[in-house]
Amino acid sequence: MPKAEKTCECCGILYIPKQNHPRYKYCSISCKNKIIKGKDSYKEARNLYMKQHRLENLDEYKRKDSLYYKKNKHKFLANNSRRRSIIKQATPIWANIDDIHQVYLEAQYFGYHVDHIIPLRGKDVCGLHVWDNLQLLSPTQNLQKGNKLLEGGL
Repeated sequence: MPKAEKTCECCGILYIPKQNHPRYKYCSISCKNKIIKGKDSYKEARNLYMKQHRLENLDEYKRKDSLYYKKNKHKFLANNSRRRSIIKQATPIWANIDDIHQVYLEAQYFGYHVDHIIPLRGKDVCGLHVWDNLQLLSPTQNLQKGNKLLEGGL
C-alpha cells in the first residue's frame, strides 16, 4: 500500500514519511529543528522537546520513576552506601567536620549543590573531603561539571 504524501510544515514541500506516523510533520530533521525554536542541531532540539514533554507529562514520568526506583531499590541503596564509604575514606582525621556540615546546610538553605573542586574519585587525581575542597554550585553547573577537575573553574 503506497504511503500518503504530506506537506512539510516548515518548507511546504510534499514528501512521503519514512514511517506512517501521525506526528510526522517535517520532511527532514533540519526542518524540524528550524521550527523548534530555531535550534540548528538535532541534539539541542531533542533535548528541548524532551524537557517540554516531561513537563507536560509530569505525573506519568513520576509514576515511571517511582516504579523504576521500587524495582531497583537495591541499586540505589548500594550507590548511596558506596558514596558514603568514599566520603568517609576521603575525610582525613584532621578535617573540621563542623565546617563541612555548615557548607552542606548552607547549600540546602540556598538550593545549591555541594561540589568537590578536586573530585573524590577523579580520573587523574583524587581529592579530600575537607572544607577547602568544597564549593557551592547551581544544580545545572554541578551536573555539567560531573566528576571532572576543571583547570579554569566554572
